[in-house]
Amino acid sequence: MVALNPLDIAAAGNADAQQCLLAPLELLGRGFKPARTTDLEDIVLKAQLGDGSVRCHASTEGLILLLVDDNLVWSRQFDPEDPDIAPWLEAARTRDVTILSGSLHARHAGDDYSANDEPLMMAKVPMEWTH
Repeated sequence: MVALNPLDIAAAGNADAQQCLLAPLELLGRGFKPARTTDLEDIVLKAQLGDGSVRCHASTEGLILLLVDDNLVWSRQFDPEDPDIAPWLEAARTRDVTILSGSLHARHAGDDYSANDEPLMMAKVPMEWTH
């Protein structure tokens, strides 16, 4: 799973237009669905494939990129030798990745979904590997 908060993307220096690409209504049109829980295991198990316009790229060197319509909206360099990261990289090589967009911190652990909250949006997206 890659969990992203659109506000973090904007704060990282990306243009406001890029933040719009991860807005809930935009993601609904891309095959994402609202997550009705903050239980990460449940989200991973229930996420369905998006429409293919959102993709994740990763490299064996630990660079992870998120693209929307072939536009880079998020990237992060991880240490592929880190014992917390290495298993994720290995697992992500063989399957789609669940993207969760929204803020888990806006709710308290154990809270149920509320229609007043901006929904957490989830979908599985293809993972593409480079060396």
